Amino acid sequence: MSFEGANALVSHLDQALKSSSLNQTVHTSASTSTKFTVSGLYNFEYKDPIDHSVSKNQGHVITFTDGSRVVFRLSGTGSQGATVRMYVERYVSATAGPAELGKPAAEGLQSLIEVALEITKLKEFLGRDKPTVITVSSVINMLKSCLMMTNPPP
Repeated sequence: MSFEGANALVSHLDQALKSSSLNQTVHTSASTSTKFTVSGLYNFEYKDPIDHSVSKNQGHVITFTDGSRVVFRLSGTGSQGATVRMYVERYVSATAGPAELGKPAAEGLQSLIEVALEITKLKEFLGRDKPTVITVSSVINMLKSCLMMTNPPP
C-alpha cells in the first residue's frame, strides 16, 4: 500500500488526537445499526521490560464507552510502501445472551470494524476495502462474565 496514504491516515488520527474531535462522537455500523461512542484516542508507547527504554508513538488507540477499542499501527515506513495493522477488541456483556456471545469472531467484530474504518477514513486514504491478512482469536473471561473478541498483536 502507498506510503503517502498510510502517512495521511496517521496524520488524520494525529489531528483528531490534538483536537479531541472524536471524543464523545457516536458512530453507527451500517450492517448492524450498532452504535459506538468514542470515549478517547491516544498514542501509545512501549516500555521495554528489560532495559526500560521507551519507544513513543507506537500507534493510535481509539477507545469506546462500552469497553471496546481499536488499535492502528504503522510499519514499513520506507519509500516503497507501508503496512497499517488494525487490532480490534469488542466488549460484549454476558447479558447479551448466548446468540451474541457465540457468534464467530469475524461476525461479532464486523460492526466495530465498520465504525473503525469510517472514523479513520482508511478506505479513502489506502484505497482498500479488505485486509490482506486476517488473524483472529477469541478470549472468554468467565470470571468477569464477559466476552472480548480480539485480533491480538503478532
